[in-house]
Amino acid sequence: MVIIKSLPKHPGIIKELVDKALSGDSFKNIPERLFQSLFAKVALYPSAKMGLLGDTNKLIISADGSCVVSNASPYGRKTCKCINKCSCDRKFSDPSAGWGWDSFHQHWFYGHTAYLFSVHNPKLKIDLPIYLKFTEASAFDGVTLISSLAHAKSMYSGFLSFDSLIADAAHDNYPTYDLLKQWRIKPFIPLNNRNSSITGGKSVQLSKSGIPICADGYEMSNWGFDAKKYRIKYRCPLITGKVKHCFYDCCCNKSLYGKTVYVNLAKDLRLLTPVPRNSDEWNKIYKYRSASERVNNRILTDYGLEQPKRYGKKKIAFFAFLSIINVHFDVMVKHTNITLDSLIK
Repeated sequence: MVIIKSLPKHPGIIKELVDKALSGDSFKNIPERLFQSLFAKVALYPSAKMGLLGDTNKLIISADGSCVVSNASPYGRKTCKCINKCSCDRKFSDPSAGWGWDSFHQHWFYGHTAYLFSVHNPKLKIDLPIYLKFTEASAFDGVTLISSLAHAKSMYSGFLSFDSLIADAAHDNYPTYDLLKQWRIKPFIPLNNRNSSITGGKSVQLSKSGIPICADGYEMSNWGFDAKKYRIKYRCPLITGKVKHCFYDCCCNKSLYGKTVYVNLAKDLRLLTPVPRNSDEWNKIYKYRSASERVNNRILTDYGLEQPKRYGKKKIAFFAFLSIINVHFDVMVKHTNITLDSLIK
């Protein structure tokens, strides 16, 4: 279950979190830190030593948030004997739960968000979770990423090294690219049209050289550098004589000057990524993002995290961490000579 959140409620919060992360804040004071430590010791570290994660010095991690529905009532339970509607205090079985939007099913849900880092091992064709954090149902994934990545990086320092990060367009923002550059982590994040610095608010495909590509697949013509706004101007290749024919001429060129696109070099960390977007390598790596969806499905469906009678964030988190531990145990039994009895011992 994949969810794409709305924009964060507090503009600039991602930049503030990135500044804290770069200054050394590991965001370790979170409620589930004990669960995370136990998960790492009993499941993650053994899996890494068995080679199930792949190359631990160059891990490609996939980040994703998944909604976890609470079975508690959002209206609480009456503690009074009033027959009619009243304003008396009510008892809530899951007071930390809240409302969030599930864009996969297109409806509101009452519960929490489970934010996961997962890895895909292409040789063994397995998907394994390496980090789990619970946040509010309304939490924006782009915000959750910063604190989660900083904490995971601190937890696994000297043992796991993150080479690349795969995430959806909700994570497409300049502070995140700056953080990933500082930590030497390659971003594999699709452009979000809302954040585009391309004229008209629409993102365009870039060639391997970072040059905008027109609708007919040609590189646009470089038409000079705007020093005042620190951007490069590109024009339609047909109008400038770079190509002779274009199928989309009548659609793109609304004037004799032709379609114009600007690329802001001050923000090239986002537009000009280390691995060019839509290149063969980029598309190959980005496919690994489905690992998050498969791991989320195992936790929610196979292990029934949303089963009734599990009220409260603490209880749900407890069963969630048991689930990701079992995901590792299942893989150990299937792909190594280890037995379930030896795991229990």
